Amino acid sequence: MFAGSDAAAELIALHRKMLSDVFRIASSSIDAVRDALDKRRTYALAERVGVEHPRTLYPQNADELMRLQIDYPAIVKPAIKIGWNAFIKAKAWKVPDRDQLMRRYKEARSMVEPHSIMVQDVIPGSNQNQFSYAALCRDGIPLAGLVARRLRQYPVEFGRASSMVETIDLPEVESVARRMLKAMEFTGLVEVEFKRDPRDGKLKLLDINPRTWRWLSLGQRAGVDFPYLMYRLARGEKIDPIQGAVGVRWVRMSTDVLAAALEIWRGTASWRGYLGSLRPPLEFAILALDDLRPALLEVPHLIASDIRRLRLTSRFRRAD
Repeated sequence: MFAGSDAAAELIALHRKMLSDVFRIASSSIDAVRDALDKRRTYALAERVGVEHPRTLYPQNADELMRLQIDYPAIVKPAIKIGWNAFIKAKAWKVPDRDQLMRRYKEARSMVEPHSIMVQDVIPGSNQNQFSYAALCRDGIPLAGLVARRLRQYPVEFGRASSMVETIDLPEVESVARRMLKAMEFTGLVEVEFKRDPRDGKLKLLDINPRTWRWLSLGQRAGVDFPYLMYRLARGEKIDPIQGAVGVRWVRMSTDVLAAALEIWRGTASWRGYLGSLRPPLEFAILALDDLRPALLEVPHLIASDIRRLRLTSRFRRAD
């Protein structure tokens, strides 16, 4: 049994003893999973083990928020991303000033509990300063892993998902991630996300995803077949340490073309550079020459998804 969402990860961890009567499961305790899913717990744990993270505030009401010293731009984001509404779907709302902050805070309060709203510093710099450590762990010890850099994302600002990812050699990312995973005694598949802050050069912890992630198939192309290794872990088999190959890329063409086109239009990228990023070894998210239907169907699905998101946001603002 694999967790494909935050809600599924929590459900499996909460009922893993009962589910183990029917399924083979390699899952962490519910405490470890909630340490990952709830940003308040994530950052509290990070502070205890000496891992940097963006400055984050947790106002309990609008009056308290007004009194806080905040550097702009800032972001308003949910501490827990379980559920579905415009706030959770957006991942983060960027606010340029106090007026926008108060308006967005009021919107967020209508969708989630006040104690689950965070106000966070924006780490400047491009998404290429964003890194991930993906791993399969047993009791906090990675058995297989790789470090990846986000080359492009969609949407370009606060992308909901990567559109191109590349495996790299950056031991610092793995070292910091291992510190968190050991403290959590984490078991199973996990992705730990960081961004390097150009103001002080430090890696700052962003998220921990205790589940499968969108670019999971990159591992197989890089020599780390995460689903198969997870299967072996659930069966109690011995797994020798495995490290992913460097220089392998993963791309989701339907969103990456849009992300690249916007970067080219802004002058931050070129068509030559974009085409060069598509050189092998390259793993496609959906595109397969032996069956083009999933890739073709993804385009209308993506359009429909964006339309639903825009309608959800507009409905709320009209009601407001």
